[in-house]
Parts: sequence; C-alpha cells; structure tokens
Amino acid sequence: FGKQVEVNVSQNTKVRYREVLGHFRKFIEANYADILIHQVREFHIEHYKGERQKLVKPRTVNFEVVLIKSMFKYVVKNKYLPESPISGVKMLPVQHKKPIFLEQEEITLLLNGCPERFRPVYLTFLHTGMRAGELINLEWSDIDLNKNVIHIRPKDFWQPKTAKERVIPITAQLQKVLSKLPRKYRWVFTNHLGGQLNRNHLREVLVRITRDQGIDMRIGLHTLRHTFASQLAMQGVSLLAIRDLLGHSTADTTLIYAHLSQNHLAEAVKNLNFRVK
Repeated sequence: FGKQVEVNVSQNTKVRYREVLGHFRKFIEANYADILIHQVREFHIEHYKGERQKLVKPRTVNFEVVLIKSMFKYVVKNKYLPESPISGVKMLPVQHKKPIFLEQEEITLLLNGCPERFRPVYLTFLHTGMRAGELINLEWSDIDLNKNVIHIRPKDFWQPKTAKERVIPITAQLQKVLSKLPRKYRWVFTNHLGGQLNRNHLREVLVRITRDQGIDMRIGLHTLRHTFASQLAMQGVSLLAIRDLLGHSTADTTLIYAHLSQNHLAEAVKNLNFRVK
C-alpha cells in the first residue's frame, strides 16, 4: 500500500505518508499486539484518534485518519477484504483559521524594499500563488510567454503537492518582469551560481525585508500564497476559481477565504437602493 499511494505525490508527501503509517503501526503494536489487519475495527481507530489528539492538532489527526481509511480502501479494492471495517469513522471537527495576508499597502512596502535580484521572485509568488517548491523548481520550459501561462506539472525529479498539472495565467505586470529575465540557466529563478534557490534563504530574506519595512507580521513564503488568494477573494473572484489557481485538491481547503469573499460582496451591494412609487 505504501508504494501504491506514493506513486503520484511529492517527496514531502511521501515522507509524511510513511510517518503516518509508522505512527499507526506503533500504536497497534503497543496497544493491540496480536491484532491482524482484518480484525481492525472502528473503535481501534477512535482509540488512535484519542491518543493522537494528545500530541497533534485535530487537522493532523484527520489527515492521518484519511490516509488509514485509504489503506483499507486499497485492501478492499485488491480483494483482501470484502469491505472496509472502518468506513464509518468520522473526522474531528476543525475550525478553519483565517489566513494571514498582506494588505495592498504592505505589498507595496515589501516590493519597494526588495533587493533587485529578489523582486521578481516575490512578485511571482504574489501574482501566481505558487507554493515554494513550485517556484523553486520552475523551469523556462514551464513558461509560455506567447500564451501568457505558467505550467505547474510533475517532473522526473520533482512532483507538485497534488501531483496534478495546472495552468496559471500570467498577469500583464508579471509578463513584463519575466520577459526581462535572462535565460542563461535551466531554472527561471537561480542563485548567484545558476543553481536552484534555497527555500530557507528565501524565507530569511522575506523576513528581513518585512522587518526593515516595518511590516508587523509573522511572515513566511506561504503568506504570499495566502495574499494572492485573499486579494482575489476580495475582488469577488469565485472560490472555485481560486481553488483551481491554487491547485487545491478539494474545495474545502479554499473555504478559509470564504469570509473575505462574503465581506466584500456585501460591501459591493450595500449602496443598492431601488425607488418604489
């Protein structure tokens, strides 16, 4: 099963899957040493959920339960069991945290405070909502400036988080920036030696810029992704469109931006006033 679920996922996700299955195996060995897979029942999973809640957040527990349920679906699919004995296990209730994002004024401060060589990098984050791994592994062959699109797609050496290809439109401002970049190397954004950028270094530079510019926020590279999505939501872009641009596998993940969309839609219609005779 481990090999099967790892086929179409990123390296980070593969590591995460192995960790989850390792947690579950250790739990079974410690609490139900003699149990076989066909003897696992819903109460075993409920016990597991209770123990894991002492250590990790409900969202993490839910992720682990989903993976365990997927394992049993695989077992059923391959006819080792007639049906999943844990199909009725429910997820824990989870509160959707409101995303932290940059306001327009803060975006201007950030870009104005960028060292010249990093401005195209952070501008691309803000204009595309790409994940850090997607930007770091972006090659010139992924960019079509004639059609003004960026292709995020699986590669031999790297997989996007969902392992699915998606297309991100290139804005007019980003098109101007990308068209001026030199194409000396394979990667769109490189270090001074022409190699791939380092994720930690990008985060450190971002933190330094925001501190120097007086932006009072605990910021990371993912904040730029939240900013992209939040700004779109506030402009009335549908959550389904935002989901597709971000490459979320389900609409649920995109719901953290719902309150922004609702607030600004209310603002847009508040001045409607029809006269009635």
